[in-house]
Amino acid sequence: MEFEGRKKLFSAIIGSCNYNLNVKSSDKDYKVFVIPTFDDLYFGKKFKKFYAGDLEDLDCHDMRKISDLLWKSNPNFIEVLYSKDLRINNNLSNETKDILRNIFKNRDEFAKMNLPYLYKACISIYLESVKTLDVGTKHTKYLIDKYGYDTKQAMYSIRILDFLRRFANSNFNDFEFAIRYDDNDDFRELLLDIRNGLYSKAQYTNIATNLLNEIERDFKDIYLNQTPNEKANISLINMIKRIIKIEAIEVDNGKE
Repeated sequence: MEFEGRKKLFSAIIGSCNYNLNVKSSDKDYKVFVIPTFDDLYFGKKFKKFYAGDLEDLDCHDMRKISDLLWKSNPNFIEVLYSKDLRINNNLSNETKDILRNIFKNRDEFAKMNLPYLYKACISIYLESVKTLDVGTKHTKYLIDKYGYDTKQAMYSIRILDFLRRFANSNFNDFEFAIRYDDNDDFRELLLDIRNGLYSKAQYTNIATNLLNEIERDFKDIYLNQTPNEKANISLINMIKRIIKIEAIEVDNGKE
């Protein structure tokens, strides 16, 4: 599949499947990164488009965004490196495939290369989730009608705070552990119970407030005092540039 003339680099499922929090009604959402065309490069355009489908939704981005989004430590994009359904385009050059393998091999370094930003991004996600509890989306308004608040967003707001705790407790060495729950994890059961409306909004608010206080008390300074790893970021930028040179510039010049 091409995206308005742009070739796919890779796609990766995001969300509940990666956390082991998916239920039967869970959507399948994918981040898709595409290779810029020569015109994109020449005119400074970065493709971005959302495709809503019956079976899965695709959130598409120019691959040049990868290094920027990982440096800004958006956890929803770091998660791509640990996706349970990663689909790399088979029509890429062998060198490009080797570079991608190297990126995924070093994912633990990229996941923790800007921990102060990661902390701020997660807290921002939590606060935004809390704001939507009484609003919902077209997919979650039925939860508000049924339970009095958007229990799906409530679950994710708690999860993102718990992620900060779990990642710090792994000494920032196990992002995958921090996002994914075992079947028998008691906190997983709590999250799913919130999702399924077993907690009132007042009970949820109490849980969320206590957890936020714990995170700010015990983990905030640990995150904010970490020095960003600019060397890892430069390495990632160079790998992205090399892929573009191979797949966009050389191909467009007929040097396949």
